Amino acid sequence: MFYNERLMHFASYHLQGKPVPNGDWVARLMFKDFNTLDEVKEETIRDRKRMLKDLARFKEDARLIEETGYDSLGERHLRLHESVSNAPNVDHSAYKVTDTYLEMRTPFDEKRGIVTLGFACVLAAPVGLGLPMIFFKLIPSLFSGRHFSSGGDLYLGEYIGYTFIIFLILGFFGVVIRYGWPILRLENLVQRRLLVRFNRKTQKVYVHRPAYAGGIVELDWRRVSVAMVDPDREESLAMGVPMMLMWPPDATPSGVLEMVMPGRLARGNSELTNRWEYIRRYMESDPNKPHGLPEPNTVGKIPWPWKSIGAALSLVWPLFKIRALWFLIPLLVLIAPVMLLYAFGHFASHWLCWEPRWPNAIEQACGDGLVERLKLIGIDLVTWGMGAATIWALLRYL
Repeated sequence: MFYNERLMHFASYHLQGKPVPNGDWVARLMFKDFNTLDEVKEETIRDRKRMLKDLARFKEDARLIEETGYDSLGERHLRLHESVSNAPNVDHSAYKVTDTYLEMRTPFDEKRGIVTLGFACVLAAPVGLGLPMIFFKLIPSLFSGRHFSSGGDLYLGEYIGYTFIIFLILGFFGVVIRYGWPILRLENLVQRRLLVRFNRKTQKVYVHRPAYAGGIVELDWRRVSVAMVDPDREESLAMGVPMMLMWPPDATPSGVLEMVMPGRLARGNSELTNRWEYIRRYMESDPNKPHGLPEPNTVGKIPWPWKSIGAALSLVWPLFKIRALWFLIPLLVLIAPVMLLYAFGHFASHWLCWEPRWPNAIEQACGDGLVERLKLIGIDLVTWGMGAATIWALLRYL
């Protein structure tokens, strides 16, 4: 789930020539010397180089963009006082809107489940068979000196064999933990989602991420620059495009470029322009008066099973939007089992996570209290309860 956010976090430090905090072998792989990678990765490498080049230009031209609306190459950038739409909305992208803050999702919430399924396949046999054998058969046999099935005395070779099997299985778990932990925590044993909160009273933007993806930061709204929003772009050319907000290094607590992508992937260019217009008007309006913007269709935080099915279908929604691809729709019947498996992985990936909670200072600035905390606890309990019920049903009926 946090692959893209982690990549952006690494890119920010890479631009400054600084070592990545919480760096591990995944970080080194993402930004190792481009010339040493395999040829099959050349296109990805070109995309990363292009991304780094664009980010470097923004870092150097940030002040020029703020003052003139253009970078050093003459490309236009939107500024806070410029309106781009007459129909502002953040439908399907906001969790909550009050007169104090606007809390939004990020675009890659649906992209989760593959890591969970992969680790489930890798650990199924060691956990389901290996650990019970160690604790209920091998270790009792070693202590009692008798074979766990026949009850006869153990020979020296059996002592050595049992001990070897125990160390082999535990060693396997050690290798998985040592090298697989950074990958596992991309969507498990970590907060369940990223949050972006716009506070119109403090004129701050708060970003809630795991520590390895940049952590929790507080940013100044007045220093933001928006990217990927172009009111002159054709509607279809923005399908699947995220909206990106950026802050220059001198406006961030870490001293490196900060990037955040509020909202889902766009279904068209109008969605991007309408979303930015909503955020812009919300933050630019008088904080002592109601924001006066239309109430959006908000997104719930409880990961119900049908949402996971929707996440699987979201991977193929361009087929329904682009007429030239309609001939591929019948093929969905063939990949339906794969999509169901992905939906299950997406659903299961929520069970080993928890709802992110803002620090006390940010909660107080946003006016959150005990009720909001209890809601987060309730979401966790419901999610963990669904996970326990699903696991019980699988063990009971399969």
